[in-house]
Amino acid sequence: MQISKDNIRLNGKTVLFNLIFLISSLNFGALSFFSIRNYRGFFIFAIIMCVISIFFRFEFETIRKSISVYKVIATIFIVVLTADTCYGTLLISDKAQYLASSMSLSIRTVFLWPTIISGIISAYFIQYLVCIIFDHLGNELKRLQDRLSEYQHIKKAFWTLVGIYLISISAIIRADVEYIDDMRRKADGYPGWEGFSRYLANILSKVINTNAYLADISPMTQIIAVFLLAVASLIVILTFTNNKKLSMWSVIAVLPLGISPFFLECLSYKFDAPFMALTILASVFPLLFLGTGTAFYVATVIVSVFITCTTYQAALGIFPVSIILLTFIKWLHKDEKDYLRLAALSAFGYLLGLIIYKVLIMRSFTAYVSSEIYSIREMPVGILSNLCRYLTFIYHDFDKKWLALILVMAISFIVLSVVKSKRSKWVTAVVSMLAVVITMCLSFGLYIVFVLPLFQCRAMYGFGVWLAILAVICTDYQKDCYRPVQVSRASCLALSWCFFVFSFVYGNALAEQQRYVDFRTEMVLSELNRLPEFNTDEVKNIQITGTVGASPIIQNMPQYNDGALKHLIQTTFAGDWEFNTFRFYNYYGLQKINVVTNLETKNLPVLSDSYYETIRGDNGNILVELKECYKLVH
Repeated sequence: MQISKDNIRLNGKTVLFNLIFLISSLNFGALSFFSIRNYRGFFIFAIIMCVISIFFRFEFETIRKSISVYKVIATIFIVVLTADTCYGTLLISDKAQYLASSMSLSIRTVFLWPTIISGIISAYFIQYLVCIIFDHLGNELKRLQDRLSEYQHIKKAFWTLVGIYLISISAIIRADVEYIDDMRRKADGYPGWEGFSRYLANILSKVINTNAYLADISPMTQIIAVFLLAVASLIVILTFTNNKKLSMWSVIAVLPLGISPFFLECLSYKFDAPFMALTILASVFPLLFLGTGTAFYVATVIVSVFITCTTYQAALGIFPVSIILLTFIKWLHKDEKDYLRLAALSAFGYLLGLIIYKVLIMRSFTAYVSSEIYSIREMPVGILSNLCRYLTFIYHDFDKKWLALILVMAISFIVLSVVKSKRSKWVTAVVSMLAVVITMCLSFGLYIVFVLPLFQCRAMYGFGVWLAILAVICTDYQKDCYRPVQVSRASCLALSWCFFVFSFVYGNALAEQQRYVDFRTEMVLSELNRLPEFNTDEVKNIQITGTVGASPIIQNMPQYNDGALKHLIQTTFAGDWEFNTFRFYNYYGLQKINVVTNLETKNLPVLSDSYYETIRGDNGNILVELKECYKLVH
């Protein structure tokens, strides 16, 4: 039989491919032996495997047909890995480690072999698995590309979204404010997301910065976030519209996804913004593969949940909201088989992804928020309590005009569903109302089951995505029911315009607050600089109490007194929180100071008293009492 040059090249690649796997698996096995659980070695090994799988293309039909080979390899892999795990478990105790270290080389080699063998077998097992995954991925991406080519004006819609989002955050970018956690990350360059099990955010931040030390590279991070939001918005439009010709109405309707007041806080973070935007994209990305095979779709859902959990968990409600509304639309058209399959597969993949994250990755934490969930007995009351707090938060933060527009949009959704339904009108009305209420509640994600959830704007941006999906559905229905519900399109346009305008109000308010804080900080530093008690060579105890409050300009704004600005604008100079003093203690080169919290109990003499602050102290202690300046008097 004559062998062609192509076959020779393919065999050469196969040899190289297997050789690299052999070397990497040996390395993985050896590293695992000495460190028991070397996750870094495993991830390096996995990256090498994926890169090789991409660049070395094989004919996978023979592999796919050799399913019996998988069973044999998997069985051996499980047996050997079990033996290796038992040995690794023994090494956890100090006595066992001492015993292992005192073993002779020959005895330790005997224990080393199970680890090496498990590494080799797992390498080949995962090799074939990854080959098949990439083969399926290539086929599905080709189908996706063909499907997207059927849509008209898709590029125009994407760049329009990018442009609108960029313009919306231009005031935030111009303000150039270090927002809460940004202050610490800018000062020490440390990611610090691992405390909440956000390991992917740690890794991606180093990739974006091309360095383990995180420098301030804004507005690049916020621009990346804008592109991610544009892709996510486009996926929502493609999923919830039936028309192959994308309209400007759909683009306008989807804007709350990225410029709701809640997500504007996320875009204020210079370091966190791209990862928060990534969670939205990851949450809606599986919607592109709804018509694919069962295994592939479930895998995309699991990956989606994994990305969301390891970047920012607040978005965990977005995928369930999307699936419930999509299932409801299919139910309206009596697609029983289709909507039941969609709901079942989505729920299975979502729950499996959460279980994998919980068992393998998640670290329990208790700080200003907690990962503890309610017990089964307490859960109904706890969920109801958390939902009431979230909805009360929205009621007080949203302008009453916004709430009215949201109510009109929700009613329009119900009316349009009844008009287009192929089922009983009364049943449709009840089910559509339930769909609106349930998805609104689920938009807050898993926080509703936490004993101590986060009640901040950045934790509630799923509500903005819920609004966007509802608005897109309403504008799509509008095409078939223009006369009876013409007001729905107008309400979507008005709400998006309100959020668009608010983004400038918020960005300019950030700049005004920063100007005021800088002024008050300079006043304190100037006053301290002239005090002889502060200008000594001794280490001085220092404490800041009180607050500078909001700028008098901001205090005059109704958006602050009765709106979202009260939660969005941070004081950043007060004695009540670590981040409100961090800038003062770390950004101005103060030396020979020791930050304490007990000087209020001492009867220190007044060294300086002015309209803005009172400074008390002696040669070893300095207490700065900030005074809040109230709004302007007309």
